[in-house]
Amino acid sequence: MSRELDVAVGRTFDVVVAEDVLPHVLHRWGPIPAVLGTRDLSGPWDTPGSERTILLGDGSTARERVLRWERPRLFEYRVDRFTSPLGRLVDHAVGLWEFAASERGSSFRWTYTFEPRGSFSTVLLGAFVPTAWARYMRQCADLTVERCSSAP
Repeated sequence: MSRELDVAVGRTFDVVVAEDVLPHVLHRWGPIPAVLGTRDLSGPWDTPGSERTILLGDGSTARERVLRWERPRLFEYRVDRFTSPLGRLVDHAVGLWEFAASERGSSFRWTYTFEPRGSFSTVLLGAFVPTAWARYMRQCADLTVERCSSAP
């Protein structure tokens, strides 16, 4: 998922990776619950190895851990310990945000990779990811652009 913005790359990076951004841009789409917030941050959010618990609108949780933080170019994280039914299908997922300066201002590319628990999970994810998850990511990317454009 990629987008181009009329915002400088440093500002785009800062808005996207802000510790409090998730409830503003990760809204419910279809079967995918909204992110309501986070808790239990283990260290500074801009430090690889820091972890937090993500609170989802359906009452479930997941753990998120910073893998790489290279301002203003790259942010990578791992999500695991899903307490929702997704946890039966997915061992973990890795999200990667790549940022670049552009003639317009900046751009980002957001990818998400799921690690299935087995061949049955692979089949189910093969149907879920290009449909529901892709639409969810499009919605979240659009909300991210709005937030970057309007954040102080």
